[in-house]
Amino acid sequence: MGRYSRRALLGTVPLAAGLAGCLGGGGGDDGGDATTEPPETTAMETGTPTVEPTTTATTTSEGVDSTVVVGPGGSLSFSPATIAVPAGTAVTFEWDSGGHTVTPESQPDGAEWVGVPSTESAGFVHEFTFGVAGTYRYYCDPHRGAGMTGQVIVE
Repeated sequence: MGRYSRRALLGTVPLAAGLAGCLGGGGGDDGGDATTEPPETTAMETGTPTVEPTTTATTTSEGVDSTVVVGPGGSLSFSPATIAVPAGTAVTFEWDSGGHTVTPESQPDGAEWVGVPSTESAGFVHEFTFGVAGTYRYYCDPHRGAGMTGQVIVE
């Protein structure tokens, strides 16, 4: 029993010390005030729908990032793979490497986006104003089998 009590006591010492550091006491000698900055706002907090948070551009009412890079760094991808924009936003597709298309797979009824069905080279730019709300899915024709797909979600 004595051995159990000693282990229980020793296990609580680090816990108590750790809690004391977390609770603070204002007696630090660092010379500065302890301040914390608010956490960054995420897409979930702003109400922007996301499919894959690591590859999704988020939108705000001002300063919408509406650029999709086609084949960034020679990769077989779109960056971001999913972009969400308000209706009436012009989205710019910029080719970073050659041999890619932006071919519409599906789009909302009434939309007339034709994409870029021909393969283009680095430096080519395509811009389209997405006015009809809904999801526009697209792919790169030569690299569709490699998973080079994307979507624009118009809110």
